[in-house]
Amino acid sequence: MDKSINETIGAMLSIYPLIKKNVIQPMKINSEDINPTQIFILLTLKGLGSSTMSRIADEVAVSNQQLTKLVDELVEKGLVERHKAPENRRLVMINLTDKANNYLNTKHYELIGEIIPVFEKFSPDDLSTLTRASYDILSVLQKLE
Repeated sequence: MDKSINETIGAMLSIYPLIKKNVIQPMKINSEDINPTQIFILLTLKGLGSSTMSRIADEVAVSNQQLTKLVDELVEKGLVERHKAPENRRLVMINLTDKANNYLNTKHYELIGEIIPVFEKFSPDDLSTLTRASYDILSVLQKLE
């Protein structure tokens, strides 16, 4: 394998745990007993629309078994619902409910407020570098879609 590909993969794999540890985990989600992974599931569904469990598990980076438990809890809370795919009745699709959309709209600014203190620790130069790098990574990764 090409050395630059190895370096890129190494760097990318190092980014995710740091984001999870320093950005996602510090969020304190107080209402409705929703944990950060469940928030990530809801945000993923908001971006994907209706999706299969396998696709959500891939996007959220959890096992299908873990996802089933998390989604069951979200179904019980009325935040997501399961339905059969019209084109293939064997496929179970998951989608957000109106309650989840309202929850995400309400929590959006609260969640950003939880993350702001993390980013306030950066110098203006570091923040500018991180912003540019984030947009660059986003732009390149969107080419895979």
